[in-house]
Amino acid sequence: MIKPRKFALTAVLAISLEMTVFSPSNVTAQQTAQVAFSQDADVSANRWIRANADGMAVAIRLGDATPVAPRVIEDTLRADFANHGITKLRFFFERGGTGGSSVMYRSSNHAWGPYGLADARNNVAEPSAQLRFEIARGLN
Repeated sequence: MIKPRKFALTAVLAISLEMTVFSPSNVTAQQTAQVAFSQDADVSANRWIRANADGMAVAIRLGDATPVAPRVIEDTLRADFANHGITKLRFFFERGGTGGSSVMYRSSNHAWGPYGLADARNNVAEPSAQLRFEIARGLN
């Protein structure tokens, strides 16, 4: 009898989840709840991070061509940051006209991005590691 390989199944599930989590077909009623939009997400993120140096601000410019609900984007990135040890997050959204969306991450000492929505998840590890480093050494 051949034993099932747990690793192979885990890898397939992880790849499937990564490819589908931003898909509009995964949107639930709770995820479509409105988020607050500001005139300038970067300015709002900068204000918040000054008062919350041990957190990460996420500024998202949401383009009209983006079919993904803002709550799905926030929930997905929040989970990605939590997987890297960052749970103090605040998301700021602005409407970005035609085209795609962009995402920036900000700590009290650094900024990363902008990243296209498709690349945003792949760029969570570095800002998370930097923020953990700053907090551990009291640099924020």
